[in-house]
Amino acid sequence: ATSSTSSDYSDYLQVRCRATHCLTKVANSMAASWDGPPAMLVIFKRMFGSFAANNIIKQNDFSQLQNYFLQCHIPVAMAGLRNGHQICPPEVLSFLLDLFKYNDNSKNTFSDNYYREALVKALGETVTPVVSRVLQTEAVSSDSLTEDTRRVLEEVTRYLNLEKLLPCYRHTVTTSCLQAVRKLQKTSHLPPNPGLFRDYAKYGQFQDTRVAAIECLVDYVRLEGRYEDISFLLDLVEK
Repeated sequence: ATSSTSSDYSDYLQVRCRATHCLTKVANSMAASWDGPPAMLVIFKRMFGSFAANNIIKQNDFSQLQNYFLQCHIPVAMAGLRNGHQICPPEVLSFLLDLFKYNDNSKNTFSDNYYREALVKALGETVTPVVSRVLQTEAVSSDSLTEDTRRVLEEVTRYLNLEKLLPCYRHTVTTSCLQAVRKLQKTSHLPPNPGLFRDYAKYGQFQDTRVAAIECLVDYVRLEGRYEDISFLLDLVEK
């Protein structure tokens, strides 16, 4: 059934976005028997890929609301895909990194900050826990990281640094970057370190950024925190 009311249109949009995450669950349950490319990867390329080469995404055009939200949701849903080894398929990670590389918002009348936030969130979702080694006591270097993790960390770091020079609306990308760094720490790809989150939780930072940093700090304290970390949080509450 169709309707001209905005509420029905919104519900239909939410159903489509929810369906992308349901596709993730279906694909993961079929991982052992499915050899073809991920279905969502094909769908995304068909909807947003250029005509000459569909692995290169067209310039952003957010004039169609449904397509905009699907463009934000599908990468996050794809990042949750896991193959038979319970890791994100390499072709999915490479494609997500290409989305960063070819993102072009120069001719779009709308900001792409929420789209870029979704891309950073997707990169964080590709990360799976380390099972062979733990980097708790090792120095972080390009040699101590897997190639895929190094590429994820480089992209997150690049976006975080760009945000310092040209922050986006409500610092949404910064918030997503902080959450991605915490995900890398929780999965033992990075040593647990609260210093970054403390800096972004201090007074003077944008409120959404402070809230995200405090949430990361609370998560850090719950798992690896020390007395001074708890004291820092209690001082924020008191003052």
